[in-house]
Amino acid sequence: MATPKTALNSIGPNVVKYRQAQGLTQEDLVIDLQFEGCWITRETLANIETQRVRVNELVVLALAKVFRIRTEELFPEQLRDGKKMKRLDEQFALRQLRCDQE
Repeated sequence: MATPKTALNSIGPNVVKYRQAQGLTQEDLVIDLQFEGCWITRETLANIETQRVRVNELVVLALAKVFRIRTEELFPEQLRDGKKMKRLDEQFALRQLRCDQE
């Protein structure tokens, strides 16, 4: 697992946790994400889960939608209570509004 200094994203471990809790394979999750308009490959998902690639807001939104959770639940608990998370939540809410209107 990547160290915090080298990790390119912080949601990877929670993606694994939610995927496994819902009994999904990586292939299953990729198909579900693609139905949500998030076009990633199984290899990209594997790299997200192992924190080797950055994730953008569209991926986070699609993951939250597929898992039926709030976006903040994808992030480690220590990041959920700060000002950064509040700003991030606001950005995700705005982005979701734009996506819903399209």
